[in-house]
Amino acid sequence: MTTTAQSEVNDVVAAVEAAPGVDQGTRAAVRDLADDVLAQVNRCDGQDLRAFAAATLQIGIAGCGAAGTDIANGGAAPSALGEADAWLDTVGFSERERILNRVEQQHFARVAAAGEQIRDCCQAVEEIRTTTDTAVGLLVAPPKSILNLAVDLNIHALVPFAVELIMDSLASAKDAVSDGNRSIETCLEAIAACLGEVADETEAF
Repeated sequence: MTTTAQSEVNDVVAAVEAAPGVDQGTRAAVRDLADDVLAQVNRCDGQDLRAFAAATLQIGIAGCGAAGTDIANGGAAPSALGEADAWLDTVGFSERERILNRVEQQHFARVAAAGEQIRDCCQAVEEIRTTTDTAVGLLVAPPKSILNLAVDLNIHALVPFAVELIMDSLASAKDAVSDGNRSIETCLEAIAACLGEVADETEAF
């Protein structure tokens, strides 16, 4: 899907290409800057963190079926750790089974907490993407409008100044997206750490 940033950058390149009096070297410089911006924008292409975050809802007690299974006499299992002992008494669990069940409950509660942390990180990534996408549009749209106005009104003396503003805006856009990508990488590292904790917890369990 084409983002606002991609559309705005492509549009500004087209505007410079069509503008009169712009030399080939300047046009090439604009294309190079635009390519740098798009390379940063496209770094996250194909990542569907919304689907990933939704999948983490299956992590933990609800998703793995712990304490949600019909056991022994067909009674409903407890939904909270605090209810476990009384419920286990009704189904005749031994002390060893009681301990194992509590360990299992605690395990899945910790895994579910990790899933919640992962969803928070995914949401942060989506917010960063939205912010940087909007920022690129806000940066390049005004100088593009100035260039188009100068061309439409045949005020060709303003074209070089408008193109210079465009180049400055593309450089700023690249910095903005690069900063956003660094923040996204931090969030992805946090997600990886949460997954590592879940894996370690599962192995220990």
